[in-house]
Amino acid sequence: MSHDAVIVILAGGMGRRLWPLSTTKRPKQFVPLFDRKSMLQKTFERATAVVGADAVKLVGNLQHEDLYVEQLPQLVRENLILEPEGRGTAAALALTAAICAEAVPGAVIAAIPSDHVIPKPAEWIEAVRTGLDFARDNDLVVCLGTTPRPGETKFGYMVTGETIGGSESHPVKMVRQFHEKPDAATLKDLMSRGSCLRNMGTLLFQPRVLASELERLAPAIYSRISASANDSPATLKRAYAEVPTGSIDEFVLQRSERLAVVSGRIESTDAGDFASLGDAVGRDDRGNASTGRVISVDSSNNTVFSDNATVALVGVSGLVVVVEGDRILVCPAEESQRIKEISEDT
Repeated sequence: MSHDAVIVILAGGMGRRLWPLSTTKRPKQFVPLFDRKSMLQKTFERATAVVGADAVKLVGNLQHEDLYVEQLPQLVRENLILEPEGRGTAAALALTAAICAEAVPGAVIAAIPSDHVIPKPAEWIEAVRTGLDFARDNDLVVCLGTTPRPGETKFGYMVTGETIGGSESHPVKMVRQFHEKPDAATLKDLMSRGSCLRNMGTLLFQPRVLASELERLAPAIYSRISASANDSPATLKRAYAEVPTGSIDEFVLQRSERLAVVSGRIESTDAGDFASLGDAVGRDDRGNASTGRVISVDSSNNTVFSDNATVALVGVSGLVVVVEGDRILVCPAEESQRIKEISEDT
Protein backbone atom coordinates (compact mmCIF):
# COMPACT_ATOMS: atom_id res chain seq x y z
CA MET A 1 0.00 0.00 0.00
CA SER A 2 1.32 3.44 -0.88
CA HIS A 3 -0.42 6.65 0.17
CA ASP A 4 0.56 10.29 0.38
CA ALA A 5 -1.56 10.70 3.52
CA VAL A 6 -2.52 8.10 6.11
CA ILE A 7 -4.78 8.44 9.14
CA VAL A 8 -4.02 6.29 12.17
CA ILE A 9 -6.81 5.88 14.73
CA LEU A 10 -5.52 5.36 18.29
CA ALA A 11 -8.12 3.02 19.75
CA GLY A 12 -6.49 1.13 22.61
CA GLY A 13 -7.99 3.01 25.56
CA MET A 14 -9.87 1.27 28.37
CA GLY A 15 -12.16 4.06 29.65
CA ARG A 16 -11.95 3.08 33.32
CA ARG A 17 -13.82 6.21 34.48
CA LEU A 18 -16.92 5.12 32.54
CA TRP A 19 -17.73 1.83 34.29
CA PRO A 20 -20.14 0.07 33.89
CA LEU A 21 -20.84 1.56 30.46
CA SER A 22 -17.21 0.88 29.60
CA THR A 23 -15.50 -2.35 30.67
CA THR A 24 -12.25 -4.09 29.86
CA LYS A 25 -14.17 -6.41 27.53
CA ARG A 26 -15.96 -3.52 25.75
CA PRO A 27 -14.29 -0.15 26.38
CA LYS A 28 -16.04 3.16 25.79
CA GLN A 29 -15.00 3.60 22.15
CA PHE A 30 -17.11 0.56 21.19
CA VAL A 31 -20.34 1.58 22.98
CA PRO A 32 -23.13 2.61 20.52
CA LEU A 33 -24.20 5.96 21.98
CA PHE A 34 -24.69 8.19 18.95
CA ASP A 35 -27.39 7.22 16.43
CA ARG A 36 -26.60 3.59 17.30
CA LYS A 37 -23.00 4.15 16.33
CA SER A 38 -19.96 4.01 18.58
CA MET A 39 -17.35 6.73 18.93
CA LEU A 40 -14.94 4.45 17.06
CA GLN A 41 -17.32 4.14 14.12
CA LYS A 42 -17.92 7.92 14.05
CA THR A 43 -14.15 8.48 14.13
CA PHE A 44 -13.67 6.11 11.19
CA GLU A 45 -16.31 8.04 9.24
CA ARG A 46 -14.41 11.30 9.81
CA ALA A 47 -11.13 9.67 8.83
CA THR A 48 -12.50 8.35 5.55
CA ALA A 49 -13.77 11.84 4.72
CA VAL A 50 -10.12 12.93 4.61
CA VAL A 51 -8.49 9.83 3.05
CA GLY A 52 -9.83 6.65 1.50
CA ALA A 53 -10.75 3.71 3.72
CA ASP A 54 -7.67 1.80 2.56
CA ALA A 55 -5.49 4.65 3.88
CA VAL A 56 -6.83 4.33 7.44
CA LYS A 57 -4.84 2.33 9.97
CA LEU A 58 -5.81 1.53 13.54
CA VAL A 59 -3.60 0.91 16.56
CA GLY A 60 -5.45 -1.01 19.23
CA ASN A 61 -5.27 -3.62 21.94
CA LEU A 62 -4.83 -7.27 20.98
CA GLN A 63 -7.64 -8.37 23.29
CA HIS A 64 -10.16 -6.31 21.30
CA GLU A 65 -9.22 -7.57 17.84
CA ASP A 66 -12.67 -9.10 17.22
CA LEU A 67 -14.41 -5.85 18.19
CA TYR A 68 -12.35 -3.80 15.72
CA VAL A 69 -13.15 -6.22 12.91
CA GLU A 70 -16.84 -6.35 13.86
CA GLN A 71 -17.35 -2.59 14.13
CA LEU A 72 -15.18 -1.54 11.17
CA PRO A 73 -15.78 -3.95 8.29
CA GLN A 74 -14.29 -1.37 5.87
CA LEU A 75 -10.95 -1.39 7.69
CA VAL A 76 -8.33 -3.23 5.64
CA ARG A 77 -7.24 -6.16 7.79
CA GLU A 78 -3.53 -5.55 7.25
CA ASN A 79 -4.03 -1.99 8.52
CA LEU A 80 -4.98 -3.24 11.99
CA ILE A 81 -1.94 -2.83 14.26
CA LEU A 82 -2.30 -4.65 17.57
CA GLU A 83 -0.47 -3.80 20.78
CA PRO A 84 0.06 -6.72 23.18
CA GLU A 85 -1.03 -4.45 26.04
CA GLY A 86 -1.84 -0.81 26.64
CA ARG A 87 1.13 1.37 27.59
CA GLY A 88 -0.29 4.79 26.77
CA THR A 89 -0.06 7.00 23.71
CA ALA A 90 3.73 7.30 23.80
CA ALA A 91 4.12 3.58 23.13
CA ALA A 92 1.25 3.54 20.63
CA LEU A 93 2.79 6.38 18.64
CA ALA A 94 6.27 4.83 18.81
CA LEU A 95 4.76 1.71 17.22
CA THR A 96 2.91 3.89 14.68
CA ALA A 97 6.06 5.79 13.67
CA ALA A 98 8.15 2.64 13.37
CA ILE A 99 5.60 0.72 11.27
CA CYS A 100 4.71 3.68 9.05
CA ALA A 101 8.37 4.51 8.45
CA GLU A 102 8.70 1.10 6.79
CA ALA A 103 5.21 0.58 5.33
CA VAL A 104 4.52 4.12 4.01
CA PRO A 105 7.86 5.98 4.30
CA GLY A 106 6.83 8.85 2.02
CA ALA A 107 3.46 9.45 3.66
CA VAL A 108 2.37 12.13 6.07
CA ILE A 109 0.44 10.79 9.06
CA ALA A 110 -2.48 12.06 11.12
CA ALA A 111 -2.81 10.16 14.41
CA ILE A 112 -6.25 10.75 15.92
CA PRO A 113 -8.03 9.58 19.11
CA SER A 114 -11.02 7.24 18.82
CA ASP A 115 -13.01 8.66 21.75
CA HIS A 116 -13.61 12.29 20.81
CA VAL A 117 -17.07 13.54 19.90
CA ILE A 118 -17.05 16.21 17.18
CA PRO A 119 -20.54 17.47 16.34
CA LYS A 120 -19.41 19.57 13.34
CA PRO A 121 -16.89 17.39 11.49
CA ALA A 122 -16.47 19.73 8.50
CA GLU A 123 -14.35 22.13 10.58
CA TRP A 124 -12.24 19.22 11.86
CA ILE A 125 -11.74 17.83 8.35
CA GLU A 126 -10.52 21.18 7.04
CA ALA A 127 -8.10 21.60 9.97
CA VAL A 128 -6.69 18.08 9.53
CA ARG A 129 -6.17 18.65 5.81
CA THR A 130 -4.35 21.91 6.57
CA GLY A 131 -2.15 20.14 9.12
CA LEU A 132 -1.33 17.28 6.75
CA ASP A 133 -0.32 19.73 4.01
CA PHE A 134 1.93 21.61 6.40
CA ALA A 135 3.50 18.53 8.00
CA ARG A 136 4.27 17.11 4.56
CA ASP A 137 6.65 19.99 3.83
CA ASN A 138 8.07 20.75 7.28
CA ASP A 139 10.17 18.77 9.75
CA LEU A 140 7.89 19.55 12.67
CA VAL A 141 5.40 17.60 14.76
CA VAL A 142 2.05 19.35 14.36
CA CYS A 143 -0.78 19.37 16.92
CA LEU A 144 -4.41 20.27 16.41
CA GLY A 145 -5.52 23.06 18.72
CA THR A 146 -8.84 24.66 19.58
CA THR A 147 -10.17 27.45 21.76
CA PRO A 148 -9.65 26.70 25.47
CA ARG A 149 -12.47 26.76 28.00
CA PRO A 150 -12.01 27.94 31.61
CA GLY A 151 -11.41 25.29 34.25
CA GLU A 152 -10.70 22.34 31.95
CA THR A 153 -7.45 21.30 33.58
CA LYS A 154 -7.44 17.72 32.25
CA PHE A 155 -6.01 18.76 28.86
CA GLY A 156 -2.68 19.99 27.52
CA TYR A 157 -2.34 23.62 26.53
CA MET A 158 -0.04 25.39 24.08
CA VAL A 159 1.26 28.95 24.15
CA THR A 160 1.67 29.91 20.51
CA GLY A 161 4.21 32.07 18.74
CA GLU A 162 4.55 33.32 15.19
CA THR A 163 2.42 32.13 12.30
CA ILE A 164 4.48 29.92 9.97
CA GLY A 165 1.91 28.57 7.50
CA GLY A 166 -1.57 27.23 7.06
CA SER A 167 -4.55 29.28 5.91
CA GLU A 168 -6.45 32.34 7.10
CA SER A 169 -9.06 30.19 8.84
CA HIS A 170 -6.53 27.61 10.09
CA PRO A 171 -3.14 29.25 10.64
CA VAL A 172 -0.21 27.10 11.71
CA LYS A 173 1.79 28.60 14.58
CA MET A 174 4.95 27.62 16.39
CA VAL A 175 4.46 26.35 19.94
CA ARG A 176 6.51 28.25 22.50
CA GLN A 177 5.40 26.24 25.52
CA PHE A 178 3.36 23.10 26.08
CA HIS A 179 1.71 22.69 29.48
CA GLU A 180 0.29 19.24 30.22
CA LYS A 181 -2.72 19.35 32.57
CA PRO A 182 -2.01 22.66 34.32
CA ASP A 183 -3.65 23.49 37.62
CA ALA A 184 -6.54 25.96 37.65
CA ALA A 185 -4.38 29.01 38.44
CA THR A 186 -1.86 28.19 35.71
CA LEU A 187 -4.62 27.63 33.15
CA LYS A 188 -6.21 30.96 34.03
CA ASP A 189 -2.86 32.66 33.52
CA LEU A 190 -2.30 30.89 30.19
CA MET A 191 -5.72 31.91 28.90
CA SER A 192 -5.19 35.53 29.95
CA ARG A 193 -2.31 35.79 27.49
CA GLY A 194 -4.61 35.44 24.49
CA SER A 195 -2.27 33.06 22.65
CA CYS A 196 -3.27 29.77 24.28
CA LEU A 197 -4.83 26.76 22.54
CA ARG A 198 -6.16 23.50 23.95
CA ASN A 199 -4.52 20.36 22.63
CA MET A 200 -6.99 18.04 20.86
CA GLY A 201 -4.87 14.91 21.01
CA THR A 202 -4.28 14.77 17.24
CA LEU A 203 -0.75 14.71 15.83
CA LEU A 204 0.31 15.25 12.22
CA PHE A 205 3.82 14.28 11.16
CA GLN A 206 6.21 12.57 8.82
CA PRO A 207 7.14 9.20 10.39
CA ARG A 208 10.85 9.99 10.46
CA VAL A 209 10.22 13.32 12.24
CA LEU A 210 8.19 11.81 15.08
CA ALA A 211 10.62 8.89 15.28
CA SER A 212 13.49 11.35 15.68
CA GLU A 213 11.77 13.16 18.55
CA LEU A 214 10.82 9.90 20.26
CA GLU A 215 14.36 8.59 19.91
CA ARG A 216 15.74 11.81 21.40
CA LEU A 217 13.20 12.40 24.17
CA ALA A 218 11.86 8.92 24.97
CA PRO A 219 14.66 6.51 24.01
CA ALA A 220 13.61 3.89 26.57
CA ILE A 221 10.31 3.56 24.71
CA TYR A 222 11.28 4.08 21.09
CA SER A 223 14.44 1.95 20.97
CA ARG A 224 12.68 -1.15 22.29
CA ILE A 225 9.46 -0.77 20.32
CA SER A 226 11.04 0.25 17.00
CA ALA A 227 13.39 -2.73 17.17
CA SER A 228 10.44 -5.09 17.60
CA ALA A 229 7.69 -3.34 15.62
CA ASN A 230 8.01 -5.53 12.55
CA ASP A 231 9.11 -8.67 14.38
CA SER A 232 7.04 -11.50 15.82
CA PRO A 233 4.13 -10.83 18.23
CA ALA A 234 6.11 -12.56 21.00
CA THR A 235 9.08 -10.22 20.48
CA LEU A 236 6.81 -7.16 20.51
CA LYS A 237 5.15 -8.42 23.69
CA ARG A 238 8.52 -8.64 25.44
CA ALA A 239 9.38 -5.12 24.29
CA TYR A 240 6.10 -3.72 25.63
CA ALA A 241 6.69 -5.37 28.99
CA GLU A 242 9.93 -3.38 29.30
CA VAL A 243 8.74 0.14 28.40
CA PRO A 244 7.26 2.73 30.78
CA THR A 245 3.60 3.72 30.55
CA GLY A 246 2.72 7.29 29.71
CA SER A 247 1.34 9.77 27.22
CA ILE A 248 3.06 11.31 24.22
CA ASP A 249 2.24 14.66 25.86
CA GLU A 250 4.43 14.06 28.90
CA PHE A 251 7.23 12.19 27.14
CA VAL A 252 7.57 14.34 24.00
CA LEU A 253 5.23 17.28 23.47
CA GLN A 254 6.00 19.24 26.62
CA ARG A 255 9.73 18.83 25.98
CA SER A 256 9.99 19.19 22.21
CA GLU A 257 11.27 22.30 20.42
CA ARG A 258 9.95 21.05 17.07
CA LEU A 259 6.28 21.59 17.77
CA ALA A 260 3.67 23.51 15.78
CA VAL A 261 -0.12 23.74 16.02
CA VAL A 262 -2.99 24.17 13.57
CA SER A 263 -5.35 26.69 15.11
CA GLY A 264 -9.11 26.28 14.72
CA ARG A 265 -12.43 26.64 16.50
CA ILE A 266 -13.37 22.98 16.52
CA GLU A 267 -16.12 21.89 18.88
CA SER A 268 -14.87 18.72 20.53
CA THR A 269 -15.59 16.66 23.61
CA ASP A 270 -13.06 14.21 24.99
CA ALA A 271 -15.45 11.62 26.41
CA GLY A 272 -13.19 10.50 29.23
CA ASP A 273 -15.69 10.73 32.09
CA PHE A 274 -19.43 10.92 32.60
CA ALA A 275 -19.51 14.70 32.84
CA SER A 276 -17.95 15.11 29.40
CA LEU A 277 -19.89 12.20 27.93
CA GLY A 278 -23.12 13.79 29.16
CA ASP A 279 -22.09 17.05 27.49
CA ALA A 280 -21.48 15.16 24.25
CA VAL A 281 -24.89 13.50 24.37
CA GLY A 282 -26.51 16.86 25.09
CA ARG A 283 -28.21 18.41 28.13
CA ASP A 284 -31.70 19.79 28.51
CA ASP A 285 -32.60 23.19 29.96
CA ARG A 286 -32.22 21.78 33.49
CA GLY A 287 -28.77 20.38 32.82
CA ASN A 288 -29.84 16.74 32.57
CA ALA A 289 -28.22 14.43 30.02
CA SER A 290 -29.59 10.97 29.34
CA THR A 291 -29.88 8.02 27.01
CA GLY A 292 -32.49 5.29 27.37
CA ARG A 293 -35.80 5.50 29.22
CA VAL A 294 -35.46 8.24 31.84
CA ILE A 295 -38.21 10.03 33.79
CA SER A 296 -37.16 13.23 35.51
CA VAL A 297 -39.29 15.10 38.06
CA ASP A 298 -37.96 18.28 39.66
CA SER A 299 -34.38 17.08 39.02
CA SER A 300 -31.39 18.87 37.52
CA ASN A 301 -27.77 18.47 36.46
CA ASN A 302 -27.92 14.68 36.36
CA THR A 303 -26.25 12.33 33.89
CA VAL A 304 -28.11 9.08 33.20
CA PHE A 305 -27.30 6.18 30.86
CA SER A 306 -29.61 3.17 30.82
CA ASP A 307 -29.65 0.23 28.44
CA ASN A 308 -33.07 -1.38 29.05
CA ALA A 309 -34.26 -0.32 32.50
CA THR A 310 -36.45 2.72 33.13
CA VAL A 311 -34.71 5.16 35.47
CA ALA A 312 -36.85 7.65 37.43
CA LEU A 313 -35.34 10.68 39.15
CA VAL A 314 -37.37 12.65 41.69
CA GLY A 315 -36.05 15.77 43.39
CA VAL A 316 -32.36 14.99 42.94
CA SER A 317 -29.47 16.86 41.39
CA GLY A 318 -25.84 16.31 40.56
CA LEU A 319 -26.01 12.53 40.21
CA VAL A 320 -24.50 10.06 37.78
CA VAL A 321 -26.73 7.00 37.26
CA VAL A 322 -25.72 4.21 34.90
CA VAL A 323 -27.55 0.94 34.28
CA GLU A 324 -25.80 -1.58 32.06
CA GLY A 325 -27.09 -5.14 32.19
CA ASP A 326 -26.94 -6.33 35.80
CA ARG A 327 -24.56 -3.53 36.83
CA ILE A 328 -25.76 -0.27 38.36
CA LEU A 329 -23.72 2.80 39.26
CA VAL A 330 -24.96 5.69 41.39
CA CYS A 331 -22.63 8.44 42.57
CA PRO A 332 -22.46 12.21 43.04
CA ALA A 333 -21.13 13.89 39.91
CA GLU A 334 -18.25 15.42 41.87
CA GLU A 335 -17.07 11.92 42.83
CA SER A 336 -17.22 10.48 39.29
CA GLN A 337 -13.44 10.60 38.84
CA ARG A 338 -13.24 7.89 41.52
CA ILE A 339 -15.09 5.39 39.34
CA LYS A 340 -11.73 4.12 38.07
CA GLU A 341 -11.14 2.79 41.62
CA ILE A 342 -13.76 0.13 41.01
CA SER A 343 -12.21 -3.26 40.33
CA GLU A 344 -11.88 -4.17 36.67
CA ASP A 345 -13.28 -7.59 37.54
CA THR A 346 -16.49 -6.19 39.04
